[in-house]
Amino acid sequence: MLSKIAPNTEVIFTLNSDKFSKKLKIANFIKYNFEIYKIEKLSEQTTFNYINEFFKRNNKIIENETISYIVNNLPNDMQVISNELNKFINIPENEITLKIVAENLNKYFDVDIFELSNHFINNDLTGFLNKFKDFSIINNDLTGFLSLLNTNLSFTRNLIILKNQGVSDQEIAKKLNTTPYRIKMTLKFIKADINNLNDKIILLYNLNKKMMQGKSDNKIIPEYEFLKVMKG
Repeated sequence: MLSKIAPNTEVIFTLNSDKFSKKLKIANFIKYNFEIYKIEKLSEQTTFNYINEFFKRNNKIIENETISYIVNNLPNDMQVISNELNKFINIPENEITLKIVAENLNKYFDVDIFELSNHFINNDLTGFLNKFKDFSIINNDLTGFLSLLNTNLSFTRNLIILKNQGVSDQEIAKKLNTTPYRIKMTLKFIKADINNLNDKIILLYNLNKKMMQGKSDNKIIPEYEFLKVMKG
C-alpha cells in the first residue's frame, strides 16, 4: 500500500511503543520516502499545534480562535480530526474563517457542552437548566458529561490559583498543558469562587461514585445536586 500510495495522502500509524524501530524494513521505507510528523499523546496543546501545522502545510491562513473552536468541537480522536481537516484543503478561500469552519464541521455534539459547562461553573441557573434539558433529551452519556465538567472545573480552579500567585499566562499554559488563548478566554468569561469550585468537584466525584454503585439515576438526582451546589 505504501509503495503505491496516491499523491497528497496522509497515513497515520499508531505505535505500541515510544520508539519507531529502525530495524524494521517498513520503518526504513517510511523514513526515506515520506515526510514524518510525530504526533504525541493528544493533549489540547498537541491537537492545537497539529491543526495549526496542517493549515500551514496546505497554505491556508487560520486564526487561533478558529483553531480553538475546532479543538473544542471535535472528539479527541486523530482519525476524526484528520478527516475533518481534509475538508478544508479544496476550499477556494485562502483564509479558513470561523464562519467557514462552523458551516463545514460535522456536529459531534448536538449541544454545546462547553457552554453548558461554563453555565455550571458560573452558577448561571437559567442558562444551565435550559442547556441541560436539551442535553438530557439527546444524550444518555451522563458519565462523559460529568468527566467533562470535572476537567473544566479542575482547569478553572488551577488557573485561578496560578493567576492569583502572579504566574504569567505563558507559564500557566505550560503548567496546565493548554494554550494561552484558552487561558485568555477562560479569564474573560469565567467568574468563579475557589471554594464553590472545590464543592462542585467533590459533588461530581460523589455523583459518579453513586452512579457506578447504582445508587443514583441519570437525571433527577444529578439535576437536584447540580442546582443545590450552584445555589451555594
